[in-house]
Amino acid sequence: MKHIISLIMLCAVALPALAQVSPSSQVAQVKKLDWLVGTWEGTGWVAGTNGARQDIETTIEVQRKLGGTALVIENLVFVSTPGQRE
Repeated sequence: MKHIISLIMLCAVALPALAQVSPSSQVAQVKKLDWLVGTWEGTGWVAGTNGARQDIETTIEVQRKLGGTALVIENLVFVSTPGQRE
C-alpha cells in the first residue's frame, strides 16, 4: 500500500512537469538569452591537480538550435604548457 501511495504522489508531482509548452512561448523565453549567442574568448587560470596555477585560454560558442527553442553552449579550453598548446 505504501508503494501505491508513493507512486500516486510521484505522479501528482511529476505530471505537471510533462505539460507541453507551446513552441512560440518557448522561443520567446529562449530569445531573452540572445545576448549570449556568438563566440566568446578569454583567458584565465585554474588550479591544477597538484594545486599549481595553470593559465588557460578558452573559446565558448553559443548557438541557437531546434528552431530557436534551445541554446547549445560549447566550450574549448587550452591549458598553457611551456612551448606548446594542448
